[in-house]
Amino acid sequence: IGTQMLAKGHHLPNLSLVIVLDADSSLVSSDYRAVERFGQLMMQVTGRAGREAQQGLALIQTHYSEHPILQTLIQQGYAAMADEQLAERKLLQLPPFAFQAMLRIEDKSERNAAESLERMRDYCSQQALPVEPIGPFPAPLQRRANYYRYQLVLQAASRKALAHTLENLLDALHTEPSLQIKASQRFSVDVDPQASA
Repeated sequence: IGTQMLAKGHHLPNLSLVIVLDADSSLVSSDYRAVERFGQLMMQVTGRAGREAQQGLALIQTHYSEHPILQTLIQQGYAAMADEQLAERKLLQLPPFAFQAMLRIEDKSERNAAESLERMRDYCSQQALPVEPIGPFPAPLQRRANYYRYQLVLQAASRKALAHTLENLLDALHTEPSLQIKASQRFSVDVDPQASA
């Protein structure tokens, strides 16, 4: 029995059976990159079974065995699934066809965390900054160590537009009293976020 060690590329000559439990969490995730990571993990893990003389078998536990992404991966392979995901991202203007920054605030008051990001979102709109603000919304792990965690995504058509917006907004955090981060808050900016944390 192994956990993620099977995905690390170790050669296990007698391994003939791989079972992937709870594949559904990736197939129905709110993180658009989850499917990409799922496909990569499936290829790595299932490739561990049957590398020597024995034939390998991979079983995937899912409630959605007919899910189009899973079917593409099984029948046509990772490259076909990746092509479909790229086409979908282009249609929805998601990275790599757009550029993102994730603003995060942690506060012991849920309301204060959300309101701080709402003011930043409103500032971007009022200043006609070249981004589309998305949110704010609770982080997937909404509360950690007695802090409420909220996020605001800024999405732009170009890296230059995103950099201009961040420079303008970060300057305003120091000069605009209504935007200033409270001493009790934790604030971070994640450019090109890889996960929704």
